[in-house]
Amino acid sequence: SCEVKNSPTLKAKHKKQVCVYGFTKKALDLFSGRCKTQNEQYEDIEILRFSIKQQYAHSTLNLGHVSYSKSLIENLLAEIEIYEKINILADEQKKELKKIKFDSRDRLQNIYHQLNNRIQFYYNSLISEELAEKDTKLLALVKSSRVKEFYYSDPIKHYELTKIATESAKKNKASKRHLSHANLNLYIAELLIIKDEEAIKRIRRKLEILLKEAKDYNYTFSITRAS
Repeated sequence: SCEVKNSPTLKAKHKKQVCVYGFTKKALDLFSGRCKTQNEQYEDIEILRFSIKQQYAHSTLNLGHVSYSKSLIENLLAEIEIYEKINILADEQKKELKKIKFDSRDRLQNIYHQLNNRIQFYYNSLISEELAEKDTKLLALVKSSRVKEFYYSDPIKHYELTKIATESAKKNKASKRHLSHANLNLYIAELLIIKDEEAIKRIRRKLEILLKEAKDYNYTFSITRAS
């Protein structure tokens, strides 16, 4: 028999129908036939669906479809809020949903930055910070994104805060992908304030190195911005 990972005695407290649309019969058979994590044991193809929708929204944003991605993320967050209100959730489920909501809010604040909507940018940044709680790596990401508040209004302050945020990301051992994004933000911030031709060439060389790294590790977001 198949035991639940980390909790062999776990029993579901209630039964409910789960969403199955968006998956082929073969995929559902594979999902049903393997051992379940604690989160999966309770239901939960639905949370898997939320995760896939969030990744899809991210990919559309990377491709430059900002308005479409914004609509997808806002609809996803509304779906999650409804789901949380009408279901009794296990701690593991709440944890998974919090991750999805953090990623969604983090991307949404960056979308509003691109749209130059400062109020919505700051609002989503605050929610991201709440969702991060005491996770130092996630808080470093929030700090890195928050500095964009001064991107248009005060480029020098934006650069100084971006330097601090980048050092914070390094200190908290952020992933290679996040460090790549942090360095990219720093180079862009520096380009906004310098006028010296040699300094511009120096940053250009750094961007070329960053672009090669982005291609090697498939950091599509960095490729889009550094190209």
